[in-house]
Amino acid sequence: MSTASLCSSTTQINGFGGNLKLQKTNLYQPSSLTFTRRNFRTVVKATSRVDKFSKSDVIVSPSILSANFAKLGEQVKAVELAGCDWIHVDVMDGRFVPNITIGPLVVDALRPVTDLPLDVHLMIVEPEERVPDFIKAGADIVSVHCEQSSTIHLHRTVNQIKSLGAKAGVVLNPATPLSVIEYVLDGELSFSVSYSPCSFRRGVWLRCLSELSHIGAQQEAKLKEEGARLVDLVLIMSVNPGFGGQSFIESQVKKISDLRRMCVEKGVNPWIEVDGGVGPKNAYKVIEAGANALVAGSAVFGAKDYAEAIRGIKASKRPEPVAV
Repeated sequence: MSTASLCSSTTQINGFGGNLKLQKTNLYQPSSLTFTRRNFRTVVKATSRVDKFSKSDVIVSPSILSANFAKLGEQVKAVELAGCDWIHVDVMDGRFVPNITIGPLVVDALRPVTDLPLDVHLMIVEPEERVPDFIKAGADIVSVHCEQSSTIHLHRTVNQIKSLGAKAGVVLNPATPLSVIEYVLDGELSFSVSYSPCSFRRGVWLRCLSELSHIGAQQEAKLKEEGARLVDLVLIMSVNPGFGGQSFIESQVKKISDLRRMCVEKGVNPWIEVDGGVGPKNAYKVIEAGANALVAGSAVFGAKDYAEAIRGIKASKRPEPVAV
């Protein structure tokens, strides 16, 4: 019986703090597949990394988009020691947004550097074709855009993320109304979801089939027992995606407040994450509106003291009125 043959090569990247290794895996087309349990253990660990955080706290997720990529490993470890909670990974393809950043190899290289959740934001077209790669590389949370210029099958793509064992997020650009996600926000997992070779490139289809087989009946039973919801996180973009260092768009405060109200009405409690222009001076606005996970790029990596910047974001308060 023939089996799937995997051939891996590893390259040392000294510029990434001297500790990162990029592993390139080539999947050769098999006539049949052999499965192991390795990735199932990865799935369970990925879930536990996120679940240990409380939604009553304020999470700070520094975006590596603002890091120095020549010292990426060192800087990720530094912000972890400084007290951040997650690591935010901005993935851009130059098509959905006007910039190109990184792919699964960097996520794979970061996974041994930190045990914090890797919070991966896919700003790409057809994310369903890349989701398996990022989850296999070590992503704990995978968030996809709800706009049809990214994916036209949002429900299916979110199911795909959950079926592969990661936490699933949906993202809204500043001009996108909340109504777009209304029918997935309180949706339940569809365990019958399937992916056919007609809808994916053959290599992606084989990886999907392989990963789903690893998860198996135990993972499905666990999710059913927990009454798992489809969406674990909603990310509100408070800048137009594509570049770091932009100014906060004030109109998104009301959107965050409206989203929190919608969640209460539907009886769901996803993480509400905000990305763009958030720092110690204005974080209180989104926290008061109902956000509990804040992405900060230049506000953290551009600060002289990472720990002070992170504490400042978490403890951000509305300025006291000045008496006249």
